[in-house]
Amino acid sequence: MRSLRGFSLIELLVVLVVLAILFSIAMPGMLGVRRRAYDTAAQKHLREAVAHQFAYAVDHGDYADDLAELRSEGLREVPGVELELRSGGGSFCMLARHRYGRYWYAATPSVLVNTGVRAQDPAPADCP
Repeated sequence: MRSLRGFSLIELLVVLVVLAILFSIAMPGMLGVRRRAYDTAAQKHLREAVAHQFAYAVDHGDYADDLAELRSEGLREVPGVELELRSGGGSFCMLARHRYGRYWYAATPSVLVNTGVRAQDPAPADCP
């Protein structure tokens, strides 16, 4: 009769190889989900900032010139999200991106959220 001694080295190596293959398949998908979540956070914060900008315009008769004015009216900062405001001439353009996201998102009074510029690039010089 043969004694039970456990798993052989070959069996353990096969299990490790199978686990490594499964991990390599799942990991890129998980990273993609994370990036989309970061991009969604930037979009959400941009929509919130635009709403504050419209409320500021109703209260003060013109759009805010800088983010400090909007923050004094209650706009909160979101960790990791960079927000940039360009205002003047009775209009504005806001840009937002998450530090780990993929894109810059832009908003104007007529276009709520637009995308297309990679986040690794500097902020676009002109807004859509």
